Amino acid sequence: MLTRNVNILAGFTVKELLNRRILQVLFLLFMLFLLSIPLWKHFAPETEATVLADFGAGLVGFFLLMVSLVTTSDMLPRDHEEGRGAYFWAHAMTRKDYLLGRALGCFLFLTFSFVLLLGMLKIFFVLKGWPFLFWPSLFLLLKYFILSAFLFAISPLIERFSAVFLGLAFYFFASSLSTLSLLAGESKNPGLQLFVKTIGNLLPHFEVFDAAAAAPQWLYGSKAVLYG
Repeated sequence: MLTRNVNILAGFTVKELLNRRILQVLFLLFMLFLLSIPLWKHFAPETEATVLADFGAGLVGFFLLMVSLVTTSDMLPRDHEEGRGAYFWAHAMTRKDYLLGRALGCFLFLTFSFVLLLGMLKIFFVLKGWPFLFWPSLFLLLKYFILSAFLFAISPLIERFSAVFLGLAFYFFASSLSTLSLLAGESKNPGLQLFVKTIGNLLPHFEVFDAAAAAPQWLYGSKAVLYG
């Protein structure tokens, strides 16, 4: 059960992130990239709707990746450097409440960012008269929850820019495990095969959440949520 301190700190975290200029710039850049989507229809006019929908969903995913990296890799190191962690603990807040409040606030902000970006994309497609399925993109959020949890866990242990690079490496490998497994099998290299098999057992498989082309049903959705 969440305590009052956790709820207060989570709300404070969301307000703090909303006021950060770098995140405001990311949202503005998303709007600019959104306006460029019609240009892509010239590359594949015969499959215009599919190409534009995939590009739009990929655009949302890219900016959610940036939001995840900026927020969760920086939160705890920033508190440590500015002495805010000690301030929170001095006001009858346990370390557990502090960590839960910060993590919950980051996840709430990520959810807000997801709804905002996907909502902007949906509105843009509606205004243009293009079809866009909202449902498959919901699984993107689970992927970035996992990435944010990973970043939140490692960020107090290493330097903040190292956390960003490790987060990108984590995301790349977790998103490419099927491809890496195929390439390792074709290479006939036992060392490479062992390496790919090892990271495949250690890392989550983000391909599970790439449901844009899968027309997910309730059974698929339930499995993806449980896996997430």
